[in-house]
Amino acid sequence: MKNILYFLLLFSLGCKSKQIVLVEGIPTRKLEPGKCYSSVKLSEKEKFTTEEKQPFLLEIRPPIFKTKKVKINEDELIDWNSNDSIVVYPISIRPYSLKFKFLNEELADWVSINEPEGFLFCLIEIPEKIKTFTEDELNKRNFILEKLILKRPPQIVKRYVKRKPKRLKENQYYFEAGHYAHIREAMKTHRDNFGMVLKLKTKLIELGYELKKDGLWNEKTKAAVIDFQNKNGLSGRKLDYDTLKKLGIEY
Repeated sequence: MKNILYFLLLFSLGCKSKQIVLVEGIPTRKLEPGKCYSSVKLSEKEKFTTEEKQPFLLEIRPPIFKTKKVKINEDELIDWNSNDSIVVYPISIRPYSLKFKFLNEELADWVSINEPEGFLFCLIEIPEKIKTFTEDELNKRNFILEKLILKRPPQIVKRYVKRKPKRLKENQYYFEAGHYAHIREAMKTHRDNFGMVLKLKTKLIELGYELKKDGLWNEKTKAAVIDFQNKNGLSGRKLDYDTLKKLGIEY
């Protein structure tokens, strides 16, 4: 669970206007905690795009936990001495989990398209919650504690609609119909990263692209990146981790 989380495939709840789907998975890819993913709307159909024929909403559903009484096995307890020499036992009362967070307002900082439309979300880790108990406290509870158990992992739900709702719920976003690039891992903008752009342009020059060897990102650099992506079966329009990896650049 910690290192693997897939978006589930679609499911239907009636007519298409009320259809609910979970955002479709990234083929052969894992969504990794601590990383961000994006999709941008393109002006026309290209490779690695999905056509959305209807407007749609994306909504985050947070993880759901349920409370369960659990008998603590005394043999599994690990004691820990506090500063005042009182022996206490650290016990997990909520498991490690994950949550999604939209950062759509920052999309322009993550892609190389001017005034982009689309969405950006990150997969954030929620640390395990530990609470300490003394032996007396455990005895009073007969070694039975209430713990939170993960009932449902976080979800991003897609709902097709006919028009934009008058009011959007919290963590809900509206998108027009159109061609959207496949969801891919996103990386912070390279425009102001002089060192990385210098490495990028150096590699492209070695491959025969006519660029000036400096750390400045410009339209000529962007065109060279897109050409390299097209020739190597990579999705174009933005610089991503797959492109850097194909060029042999560590980021």
